[in-house]
Amino acid sequence: MCTIHLTRPSSISRFAPWTALPLRFLCMASPFWHKKHNNKSAAVGDVNCMKLAPALLLAISGSCMAEIFIEQRNDTSGRFAIIEENESSAWLYLTPTSGKGIDRDAFIYSPIEPADKLNIDEIKDGGTPILTKSVASESAVLNNIGDSELSIKWSKDGHSVAVFYKNEAIAFIAGKEKSSYSKALSKESFFGKPWDQNVYRATFE
Repeated sequence: MCTIHLTRPSSISRFAPWTALPLRFLCMASPFWHKKHNNKSAAVGDVNCMKLAPALLLAISGSCMAEIFIEQRNDTSGRFAIIEENESSAWLYLTPTSGKGIDRDAFIYSPIEPADKLNIDEIKDGGTPILTKSVASESAVLNNIGDSELSIKWSKDGHSVAVFYKNEAIAFIAGKEKSSYSKALSKESFFGKPWDQNVYRATFE
């Protein structure tokens, strides 16, 4: 499995998942990918292409920078897991087995204090939802997180994925569940379900 850590423009929105493209799919726009593809060796993660990825992302996504961006592919399922933190929230995204687009998502934590109400106007304009006080748990806010403190754990079949903060699992997407789970949540809501240890153990242990 290949993991990519970098700071990059924020392109992923819960309400516009078609903008959420892992770096190797952005690379398909580059001449390096087309050269390899035409040679029937579509190694999209080409080093030269990856050097261009930040520039491609800047061109596509604008100037809003994500604080954290971590991407990892599971060799068993072909899915990608993406962790992205922007200025207002951190999310886990899971792609379909094709690796294109976004299949599922999970709220991980809030880098800011929860809001009194949902930021509907910003969401309508393509902004990321800000966690609200009514559904936030006591552990919802995590400040000054470094990407080295976050890691990804896959289920054996590669269809479920969890996010660890240091040595503790804090959010996960279970392949057989419609909703995601997070320790940042105190009750079920638009953001997902609160942590369920029984579901986590059945999925990952």
